[in-house]
Amino acid sequence: MPYAALTWTDDGHPHAVEFDDKYFAREGGVAECEATFLALNHLPDRWQGLPLFTIGETGFGTGLNFLTTCYHFLNTTTDECLRFVSVEKFPLRSSDLRRAHTSLPSHLQGLADTLQEQYPPALAGLHRVFIQDRIELWLYIGDAHAALADLPDGLAVDAWFLDGFAPAKNPEMWTQAVFHQLSRLSKPQQATLVTFTAASAVRKGLIAAGFDMHKAPGYGAKREMLVGVHQQYTPSRRAKPKRWLPLPKQGLACNSHVVVVGGGIAGATIAAQLAKAGMRVTVLEASADVATAASGNLAGSCLPVIDRQHGIYAHWYWQAWQSARRWLQQQPSDIGLGDLSGAFKWLDDGERSVEWQDWLQQLDANAWMTWWTDAQAQQAISPDVPAGIWLARAGWLAPRKVVAQLFAHESITLRTNCAVHALAQARAGWQVTLHDEAVLIADAVVVATGANTGELLPEWRSHLHFQKGQVSH
Repeated sequence: MPYAALTWTDDGHPHAVEFDDKYFAREGGVAECEATFLALNHLPDRWQGLPLFTIGETGFGTGLNFLTTCYHFLNTTTDECLRFVSVEKFPLRSSDLRRAHTSLPSHLQGLADTLQEQYPPALAGLHRVFIQDRIELWLYIGDAHAALADLPDGLAVDAWFLDGFAPAKNPEMWTQAVFHQLSRLSKPQQATLVTFTAASAVRKGLIAAGFDMHKAPGYGAKREMLVGVHQQYTPSRRAKPKRWLPLPKQGLACNSHVVVVGGGIAGATIAAQLAKAGMRVTVLEASADVATAASGNLAGSCLPVIDRQHGIYAHWYWQAWQSARRWLQQQPSDIGLGDLSGAFKWLDDGERSVEWQDWLQQLDANAWMTWWTDAQAQQAISPDVPAGIWLARAGWLAPRKVVAQLFAHESITLRTNCAVHALAQARAGWQVTLHDEAVLIADAVVVATGANTGELLPEWRSHLHFQKGQVSH
């Protein structure tokens, strides 16, 4: 996606060239956010005592609203969690983001540093950024309508910050199609909405989408603005089918029992996440030990799939890389789980190195990826290595140690030499029959058996494609 083109005022504030508009009030962006988006959405009072509070935003910009919200959330809650979902078509370059943050008040600088460290390059799609365990940012880089339409039903946004540039300057952000997506993603009859604009077309459009709207006094030089409450959502007849799997009518409750079949890195990862979420987990492994098949290699590379088109396959693995990196940073450094301090990837189509260099230059992701010439690669690695991409935050993991660390949770029961014979849906969940004819009852079952999945689920065999991997040591 294209980066935002900026000019800078004499006092260091960014101005959007594309829309000829400022990102926030020059008299004080933090105070503006507090007096409008927070106060008129009745925050922080409304997030008190809720396990998860979700805020949706159109127009991430410099991240000022997000950082201000994070500060107040952390200072008014203890155990609650915040999910902040924001869309941005023209993200700032990382250098511009850092420059914009230099004018922030001191109490936001620590949060800004954390955001800057994880801030993604302009790769289209959803990026998950964790400020800390209780705060997660879903930053969707792309067109507002397409981004919102790609988010799942049941997101249940509690409060909306509509902070795109003025409708006259950025009309694509203020269409009826966007308003209907806001309604679809809202918590029914509870979600609130605040926007700086008081344009009649915006007010009527939001009313038509199911919001009860009225005017409120504006902030600063702004005379009026709009606030509203969600009332109802009427699906469009032409709404395209969602690509997401439908959400269950009732999710798993805390302390539910989940059986995970397979003791490799996939089974260990999901078991650890379920245990962290408060589930009781039983892991069944057919072998005498865990991580004996593909997860039994001495080392495993941990790096993204690099693709100039950056399709869904590449984006999926970009997110996996970020998740693995985030997890490793939280583990003790002295147990040898791996090293993500850099990895080099040379390319099969080396003759097209100019195209790769141009792509990386446009991506402007030096904190993540840089191009190394033949000379640079040969000096750093080996005399016979060709040019390629240096991935500054990639590296390797020790799969067996990683699996052992993931299983080290008091809510996980691990059973080896325990093959599964059959699965059957029961009235209250699932019945898992073992080879010794013992039966386990679970609220849910996760099958994480890799290439052996077809043995337990025969209907999947025709959908599986096996790919040989090679490791030398």
